[in-house]
Amino acid sequence: MSTTTPTTIATPNAVSAPTGTVPGFGLGVTGFVLSMLGALSPVGLVFSVVSFVKARRAERKNGLALAGIVIGALGTVVLAVVTVVAVVSLSNSTDVCSIGDLIAQTCN
Repeated sequence: MSTTTPTTIATPNAVSAPTGTVPGFGLGVTGFVLSMLGALSPVGLVFSVVSFVKARRAERKNGLALAGIVIGALGTVVLAVVTVVAVVSLSNSTDVCSIGDLIAQTCN
């Protein structure tokens, strides 16, 4: 009886998918979530940018980081506009009340 050894056929230029996790993936998720929380949008934007840069350096894609950048940028712009409008409207107020007047509701 003769035994044969199994042969393997090598495919030239075979490309395999990279294995492992995406660097900065946890930061990307955190940035995405924080960017959706209104007042924390600037923090989420920073986390998302850091995550995106880490993934780019490793030549990987991180869609959540990109989404966090977009949402965080929009949220930061909205937060800045609301803050400016609130400061301007409060500074234009002609009523000056003390805390005691506010409590007694006798502010003119």
